[in-house]
Amino acid sequence: MLIREILLHHDNTRPHTARLTQDKIENFLWKHPSYSPNLPPINFHLFGQLKIHLNGKRFATDADTQREIHKWLRQQFKDFYTAGIGRLIKI
Repeated sequence: MLIREILLHHDNTRPHTARLTQDKIENFLWKHPSYSPNLPPINFHLFGQLKIHLNGKRFATDADTQREIHKWLRQQFKDFYTAGIGRLIKI
């Protein structure tokens, strides 16, 4: 159990997936995002899908990378963005 002298340090560790850990975080009423404590929840929806799309692709230049990302963003249906915004309301 955490007390005043002990701090929970978030860094680049993987998400807390153990049921015991999730229960303990919930008992303390702490908000704990799924992937990274420094990203707003909307980024989980957007960047998770973008990461899947870019997986395994290689780009020769930063400009090529940016073009691919812009292309992907334009190809998403309106419902994709609506769903991401809708999840913010539930949080």
